[in-house]
Amino acid sequence: MTLRSFARHRGAVVGLVVLVTIVVLAVSALGVGPVPGWWPLDYRVPMPIVDGGRPTLSAWPPSLGPHPFGQDNLGRDYFALTLQGARQSLVIALVVGLVGTVLGAVAGACAGYYRGAVEAVLMRLTDVLLTIPLIAVAAVVAGHGRGLGGVWGLGLFLGLVTWPPLARLVRSEVLTLREREFVDAARTLGATDARILRRHVLPNAAGVIIVSATLAVSSAILLESALSYLGFGVQPPGTSLGQLINDYRSAMTVRPWLFWWPGLFIVAIALSVNLLGDGLRDALDPRQLRGARRGASARSPDAPVPAEPAPAAPGPSPVLEVRDLGVEFAVDGAWVPAVRDVGFAIAPGEVLALVGGSGAGKSASALAILGLLPASARSTGSVRLAGAELLGAPAAALRAVRGTAVGVVFQEPATALNPVLTVGSQVAGVLLAHRTTSPARARARTLELFALVRLPTPAATFGAYPHQLSGGQRQRVMIAMAIACDPVLLIADEPTSALDIVTAAQVLDLLRELPGRLGLAILLITHDLGVVADLADRVVVLDRGRVVESGPVRQVLVAPAHPRTRALVDAVPVLVSVLGRAPAAGPAQAPGAAALEVRDVVVDYPGRRRTPPVRAVDGVSFVLAPGEILGLVGESGAGKSTLGRAVVGLAPLSGGSIAVAGAAVRDRGAHSRGAHSRPGVHNQPGARRARPPRPRAAIVFQDPGTSLDPRLTVGASIGEPLRLHDRLGGVGLDRRVDALLDDVGLPRAYRTRFPHELSGGERQRVAIARALSLSPDLVVADEPTSALDVVAAAQVLDLLRALQRARGFACLFISHDLAVVERVASRVAVLRRGRLVEIGPCSDVLTSPRAEYTRALIAATRVPDPDAQRARRAARARLPAAEDL
Repeated sequence: MTLRSFARHRGAVVGLVVLVTIVVLAVSALGVGPVPGWWPLDYRVPMPIVDGGRPTLSAWPPSLGPHPFGQDNLGRDYFALTLQGARQSLVIALVVGLVGTVLGAVAGACAGYYRGAVEAVLMRLTDVLLTIPLIAVAAVVAGHGRGLGGVWGLGLFLGLVTWPPLARLVRSEVLTLREREFVDAARTLGATDARILRRHVLPNAAGVIIVSATLAVSSAILLESALSYLGFGVQPPGTSLGQLINDYRSAMTVRPWLFWWPGLFIVAIALSVNLLGDGLRDALDPRQLRGARRGASARSPDAPVPAEPAPAAPGPSPVLEVRDLGVEFAVDGAWVPAVRDVGFAIAPGEVLALVGGSGAGKSASALAILGLLPASARSTGSVRLAGAELLGAPAAALRAVRGTAVGVVFQEPATALNPVLTVGSQVAGVLLAHRTTSPARARARTLELFALVRLPTPAATFGAYPHQLSGGQRQRVMIAMAIACDPVLLIADEPTSALDIVTAAQVLDLLRELPGRLGLAILLITHDLGVVADLADRVVVLDRGRVVESGPVRQVLVAPAHPRTRALVDAVPVLVSVLGRAPAAGPAQAPGAAALEVRDVVVDYPGRRRTPPVRAVDGVSFVLAPGEILGLVGESGAGKSTLGRAVVGLAPLSGGSIAVAGAAVRDRGAHSRGAHSRPGVHNQPGARRARPPRPRAAIVFQDPGTSLDPRLTVGASIGEPLRLHDRLGGVGLDRRVDALLDDVGLPRAYRTRFPHELSGGERQRVAIARALSLSPDLVVADEPTSALDVVAAAQVLDLLRALQRARGFACLFISHDLAVVERVASRVAVLRRGRLVEIGPCSDVLTSPRAEYTRALIAATRVPDPDAQRARRAARARLPAAEDL
């Protein structure tokens, strides 16, 4: 597959052909050692000059002649001279590339991963080397080149002084990679730092390393040429391409071909090496393998029959009218349909929900409407906004529509907002870009918009950066930006999926007011029918790119006609107390010592500069029995994930203690968070040589897209802890991996697939299999379903519950949704601002909560019934706001 991917990169193939041609030509023509070449003339032997030394190369009819590249002023054959110079320059470039790449990659990786004193020493060394003029250093080194081994010595010393730029780039990449959850997952499995660097960090930084190495090779050729031109490069009797240019610079007007050939070889080698590097980068990245395996399985031959386009509500002309919309993506040379024959219309002031699971075609339809499909996609049909056709419109016309007539609210405001600009300047920038106004008026309008979306203290918020705001506040900023230019249509793409349930309810309240206050229409894209019941007027249900059902929200949700719609409705978790029933009893607790003991735990995150530390967890205590599932709930910032990370050793404790199956938890996150590691087995002298301690706790992270290493196959990810602790390999390892795949309901053939070839639910199953590979006493499930659509989430919940009953492990299940917790847990603990406000059996806490904050969480849960949701919304309005409790 790697060779096939490389072969698809035409530029890389051309570069490889050119480079191999030059190498083969130079080696075969001049020979190697005692083996003579096929070219009869020696580059060191002068000959009579023929026809002024002009080249005899003939393109047609093809002929080399006696001197294809001509002769120099001494009569030496310039073809042989040029090939010898190319050989020497390639040797220098190769040595520089190898030495510089190894030094730069190792120094950058160690600095970025270990931080602290290691980073300070290495980065100061690179600063010193970068401040010294490279030409001056290289000239001094090259001046001693003959005494240091000639060409090889010159290449070695040039490599020793050209690695700092690569080290800087690798450090920057590693700083990002070390924060990824698949690195944290490796730490929880007991992997050593050296193994994490070798197996997880450096392979994922390979793209940067390969491209930088190829640039270093081409730069070395140019640097050697420049040094030789200045007289500091390869010294006679040796030669190089740069030396040839230097030797004959005085003959430039008399014999210009003496410059053509070495210059042409320098450009050809540099370009071919760079093209080759681009191809290797893509070929070695499994995410670039757009395999047909997933594309073929994503489209079933028995796809549902297309439904009639959903008509707009009677009344004024529709704001948006979509007819026969089709979207196709190019996959391995074939067009794979993602959206087929989709049609709907939205009237002014109406909220239309486009609903479906992952891969249903919701986001592809929205991108087609906005003209934002990637270059590998094409669209057909008709999209008319206020009567004007958008599909196929010029780019300038589409840019004029975006942000003015159409506003967009994205799923994740933290990534949609620019982190280096204040939120006020970003909203004002939209006004300045699309309206003729002054900065002062844009600021005033921005403050009005912040007040409209109910942001606290608009003036203070104007100067805040995105990271200084909560998730709900960032989403309100996104809404303010989307409505800044008075659009007629607002596209809300999963506007609440990245928010906790309380914040999501507040954002939905705001969106519900906008059509009435501003007269705009809303296209709501979501997989959550609870959100649809709370906000939408009409619903269009997509499945495998086709419309399978549409109609008024009450009709579709209360009496769904299509099995896919029914599956979406049934998958929405609903508190049984809302249905008038008592919660079912959870799994029975097994006898024995506590599976998890949390005593007065305190976790502080250090402040920056003069700011005080932030207390994320404050004096939390509880005990989890073997075989028990405890749900840990609370809104964003409550400290749930921090406590879960502390349980598996990824967050250092500032106070208290944590024990899993009687063993104290050791800090595994010293390098990842800049914390001081406590003394432990893995930090003691000699611990690197011993087998790492077998972890008693495992963790399933929120987003399987980031918790699985993208460069490891499914089998390698599941098998890594078995290799590390059980020393398994070969057939024995394959059998264990196959058994785990069977346990989580995945085909054994998936062992050779990469994470990007799986759906979100399938990736989470792989993460569960990896967590259970060592039969842990405790599994921490940190929001394991929040990144999945409701159908996949329900399947993962059922799987996790079945595995827990079969294997008997205890589970700390973290979520912001009480309805999700109720489906799996026997007890529930409620956190707020780092403190434990309530804990007890689900049957007590969810039916008769003692804390007002728990009541607010229960009131914020949604049901997929418009009438019931309307009543719950009214009841919630009579309760105190969560932030006021």
